[in-house]
Amino acid sequence: MSTEKGRKECQDPVGLLRPPEEMSESGFKRASSFKLKKPDHVRLDVNLARRNSLPSPASPKMFLAPPETRPLERVRSFHLTRDGLKNRGDLIRRQSTISINSCEKCDGSVEASVSADNETPRVVQVVRVALVGRDEVGIHTLKSQFSTSEEIYLNHQREEAESPEDIFLLLNKDEFCVQFVEETEFMESQKTSLVDAVVAVFSVVDASSFLYATKKIEIIRDKMKYNSPIFLVGNKCDLARNRTVSEREAQKIADKYRCKYTETSVVLNHNIDELLVGIVRKVIQRREDRKQTTSEEAQTPKATSFTKRFFNKLKKIGLSKEKSNKPYD
Repeated sequence: MSTEKGRKECQDPVGLLRPPEEMSESGFKRASSFKLKKPDHVRLDVNLARRNSLPSPASPKMFLAPPETRPLERVRSFHLTRDGLKNRGDLIRRQSTISINSCEKCDGSVEASVSADNETPRVVQVVRVALVGRDEVGIHTLKSQFSTSEEIYLNHQREEAESPEDIFLLLNKDEFCVQFVEETEFMESQKTSLVDAVVAVFSVVDASSFLYATKKIEIIRDKMKYNSPIFLVGNKCDLARNRTVSEREAQKIADKYRCKYTETSVVLNHNIDELLVGIVRKVIQRREDRKQTTSEEAQTPKATSFTKRFFNKLKKIGLSKEKSNKPYD
């Protein structure tokens, strides 16, 4: 008996491990027990406002804005230097909203108000281009390659490439919007002011397409009295072995109808960017010349203006007939 009593005293000599009297009947209860509810002093009041917390879903202003639904568009970027044309890559931005100004200026130019990404609307010059030629000469693919620096043939995107109606272009920090006009729309309207330049495309491996383009240029120059720039483009120059139209023959037609002749290849991406920039530069140059002529005629008498134009033509007779093979010159 004394032995058992000694063991109990060693285990709990002063009764420190005994539960309180109020808890002896129901047993010891742990505050962190999963089966029992936690005391009130442990629970947090969820109704209290928490500081530095994220906004509730009911808040009208969210940190994450809803995804933009407008599609993306490319902006071609070029820089013209003494060494030639430099492609500065394509800029990607949200699709712009275009608003064409209804009134045209004295030089025939048309401006557009363009806005994108909630920016302040900016004014860009619009260049309207009519593409003339048969479907099999590659006009659709040429337009598609105009819109991107990526080589669509190299990346196997020929079938998926879309033919855009508007192409935005940055040339030495000046922005332009190139708009394409269908051949039927231009020919049936008989309005030379509808477009700023004409691009007649033929295939160097198809003589009939060359005759078609030549006939169209003759109608545009002689019957429609079109005096704006015309580009004669020999496409598919990479197929040199199957060529049926010589460069000399095409240049002869270009000289006859005052056209700029160049050869392109979408497969090799040859002269594509140069042609696009050349069209824009020719149109802008013509607008500046018309603006200068209009200003001079307003300041000088008619007899003096006529004499000045006459002597300017005489000066051009003695100039060298050497022509640059670069489309943008």
